[in-house]
Amino acid sequence: MKRKLILLLFGLLLISLRVFAQEEESNSSPSFYLQTAAANMYAWRGIVYDQGLVVQPTLGVNYKNWTFQLWGNITAIEEGGFPTNHELDFILQYKYELGDFTISPYLQMYTYPFHEEDSAIELFLSCDYSLADFTLNTTLSRDINLGVPLVFGTHSISYAKAVGYGFNFDASSGLGWGTKNFNNYHIGIEKGAVNFIFANTSLSYALTDKLSITPYLESFFIIDNEIKEATNSSLVNFGINVSISFNVFK
Repeated sequence: MKRKLILLLFGLLLISLRVFAQEEESNSSPSFYLQTAAANMYAWRGIVYDQGLVVQPTLGVNYKNWTFQLWGNITAIEEGGFPTNHELDFILQYKYELGDFTISPYLQMYTYPFHEEDSAIELFLSCDYSLADFTLNTTLSRDINLGVPLVFGTHSISYAKAVGYGFNFDASSGLGWGTKNFNNYHIGIEKGAVNFIFANTSLSYALTDKLSITPYLESFFIIDNEIKEATNSSLVNFGINVSISFNVFK
């Protein structure tokens, strides 16, 4: 069933690109981007899945309000006794702007080449409110392929500013919470809680108008005592991301 869904997503993408290419009356065309990040760990919602060097490539295409991404996690050097967690995700997102608000429903499929039984599909709803250089965000997610609903949410504030000479500074902070079902399934703690607070920062530099490099820092601080005992008290993830954009259809 999961393989059929993956093939369906690929088919929809190929059909969409064909349609995009044939729209001669439109001035817009799909844009592509390729990113590769290298980091010291893979942490998902405050939970460490890989400790050591990981490589996380992304291939994406944007067209009007639509975005399709292929995102991967490749374990290069494993440390601390963690199992190797190769991952490939499929993401389809739509953005709708209404004044200072941006509403983004999207679908994400998590697949694991060596652990197919752990594959999952989540439906997200994200809402942004822009206030000058600041953005307020609320994002809710729900698993849709398990019998029990697993709901997770984040609330954050971010700041973005061009600081000149090709540099752009970004910082964000917020909290993440999980329902009783989510925490029981992923952590083994049968309770709903505010799982963590987080703080992230990055400084990107545009080498050209299509090529940029971005060192970044992510930190999670687990604030629930039971979850802290089951996972970790806090973690810091640092890495560097290289991004290039290009056009296929002109």
